[in-house]
Amino acid sequence: MVDLNRSEPIVVRVKTTSGDRVEFVPNGGAPIPLTRFGPGLFCGSIPFDGITRVYNASVPHHVFAGFVDVYSGSLRLLRFNGFISVKEPGIPSTAVTRIADDVQVSAHLLNWYNPNQLQDAVDVRVATQTLYRYFADEYDFVNVVFWPGRSANRFHSTVQNAVVGNGTTVFNNSAQYGSTRLLGYNVFPLPSLFDMGETGASHEIGHQWMSFLRLPQAPAFASGSPHWPPSSLANAVMGASILGSNVGGQFNFTVTGSGGTATMTAAAQGREFTDLDLYLMGLAPPSEVGTHWVFTNASQQICDRCSGPAVPITVADVIAVHGARQPAYPQAQSSFRVATILVSAYRPLSQTEMDFFEVMAARGEATAPLSFSAGFTNGTTLPFALATRGRGSLNTRLGTRR
Repeated sequence: MVDLNRSEPIVVRVKTTSGDRVEFVPNGGAPIPLTRFGPGLFCGSIPFDGITRVYNASVPHHVFAGFVDVYSGSLRLLRFNGFISVKEPGIPSTAVTRIADDVQVSAHLLNWYNPNQLQDAVDVRVATQTLYRYFADEYDFVNVVFWPGRSANRFHSTVQNAVVGNGTTVFNNSAQYGSTRLLGYNVFPLPSLFDMGETGASHEIGHQWMSFLRLPQAPAFASGSPHWPPSSLANAVMGASILGSNVGGQFNFTVTGSGGTATMTAAAQGREFTDLDLYLMGLAPPSEVGTHWVFTNASQQICDRCSGPAVPITVADVIAVHGARQPAYPQAQSSFRVATILVSAYRPLSQTEMDFFEVMAARGEATAPLSFSAGFTNGTTLPFALATRGRGSLNTRLGTRR
């Protein structure tokens, strides 16, 4: 974490199960050897001016600081991108309250200090139970963010589901997490990718309801799960599963169809949920859902102007297989409470770190487009309220203390 109002060197810590030495290669600078301070643990520092030299105020919140290289002798085994979060001058100082030896809170953030995080040994159930030890059971979703981060993809897990008509079953495991209300949780192994105002956060919440459809005329729904298959549904928040995996990726095409054929046309990735997404979320009636085209060839080539066999899918097809969505719009829930737990391994977060992550959690409540950066991607993003076309909202503030 860098505070641009200060000028201390930046401490870099790396944990690896491979190799015997680690170097940090600053963006545009010479390699810096890191010192071993435990089994698989390495540490070093980056001069402050090495960060400010590559910082770009038009790319908010993060800076690409360089590469982490892991070696065995002279052989480089691994290379990771090194992004560092930045507390910029516009980020205010937040009020922080210590409520236990290992817990401190701000308005939108609970920081739980747990050294077991260094061994990746923190159970999400224990993290949520820690939240409910101090706060009332008022949350629909919980974010669990790990600091320091590890190289893994963010993900959503459903805790309970009472919705019918979206392809899922009814179940309730909330008691394991210390709750009766909790619907699901989102895990952010890389803290630099935690931003509740960014499309990635809306995407993870969307997994509570998508994509679980199974339609006999479109078997690609099964292979595309938990995202959409190549289709007119995929150019939106939920995207498409990368071929051969269940990892979500962008689908930068619109799809139009006629007869039994559909055609892709290159387009920017959509930033809103589709009409069918909103129906499955309970945020739109079936009458608002149009026809969508789904490619049927498992080896369909993905490219601009590519065409292939496809089938039209309507909400009537969904209802015929899965039944009508219940609870239905407008009775379905549209406003959701979200709590954020940040588990820190080395110590409680500093004031600078609390300031930064407080803002990242609060951004989920935004109702206007936001500037963002996530990895090498940056620009303007639509927070949940806009991604749902004004139908949904998030409240990311911590609520009632026990």
